Amino acid sequence: MSSEVTAILEFLSSDYRFIKSLKSALGPDNVAELPPNMRVQESLRNTGKGDYSYVVEITVRGDALQALRRASSTVDEILAICKALCKSREVATRK
Repeated sequence: MSSEVTAILEFLSSDYRFIKSLKSALGPDNVAELPPNMRVQESLRNTGKGDYSYVVEITVRGDALQALRRASSTVDEILAICKALCKSREVATRK
């Protein structure tokens, strides 16, 4: 049975440089050669409320279980990169 799984991650911050660095850190992974059944879209915008938003949307088509696993794995990779970036930001701001 063919299915489509979509995961949407939104990162908000009042620090534009942080959001931009997050986009830059994830960008190479998002533009890498993707499997034909997978799509990654991203957007960066000013919310108009003093925050900036970086949205990553992952869509995988195929067998329901396989699509869910691939989307989950991609989300895990993105979150691991975000965690590392947040830790390095934390260390840099302590100094």
